[in-house]
Amino acid sequence: MVDKKIDENKTIELKKIYNHYLDKRKEVMNSTKFEVEDIFGDVINKDNISQDQIIKLNKILAKMM
Repeated sequence: MVDKKIDENKTIELKKIYNHYLDKRKEVMNSTKFEVEDIFGDVINKDNISQDQIIKLNKILAKMM
């Protein structure tokens, strides 16, 4: 009986955590969204990456972490 109550409490707690991240999913997707062309637009025609593009990539990586 006690085990069943503990399992129910853990289940409710896990559901709250899961739902919290589901609710934040759209916000996270929007904050990490970018266009490939914004970063690699001129690299498609060239063989080198500019310093500006490296900075943009680092900013995107920082947002993802």
